[in-house]
Amino acid sequence: MSLTKSIRVLHVCLITSISFFSVGYIDSYTSPIEDTLLQREVFSQDSYSLFASANYLGGTFSSTIGGFISECLGIKASLIISSQLAIIGSMLLVMARDSVSMTLGRLLIGFYTGMSMSWVVVYNAEIAPDNVKKLYGAILTISLRIGVVSSYGLGVWIGPCWLALIYLVMVVF
Repeated sequence: MSLTKSIRVLHVCLITSISFFSVGYIDSYTSPIEDTLLQREVFSQDSYSLFASANYLGGTFSSTIGGFISECLGIKASLIISSQLAIIGSMLLVMARDSVSMTLGRLLIGFYTGMSMSWVVVYNAEIAPDNVKKLYGAILTISLRIGVVSSYGLGVWIGPCWLALIYLVMVVF
């Protein structure tokens, strides 16, 4: 493989690792802001539990139908649709004033999470040369963990709206 092609493949894999970073970031979004949301009485304890698990409910559902969607629409169109779900969901989190819209936003982000987690891994495996496939898999895992740590670290100092706004910027760009 030529050096130019290797650099291009590495560049694409690093860009796709941003998807895993954003998944880790939004997965741990609820933990550092739990006290803030409960003190502001945006959520009761029961509705907060639904809010925290909505991401995983959406991810579970969308990962089971993700293969079917990609076969019908193609991976590129599927990624565009799932990214739009993430943008709409994060806009709901940023602009939310009640628990219902925040939970709906988290559910939509869960749909994006489930779909992107299955497609990005397959995409990276398809384009990566055989001698560096394990390296690219490790980059995705490390990106996910850095996203989790970033969300916890930022959540100590900034509020839920700012955390969601940072996620929105990540997804859009």
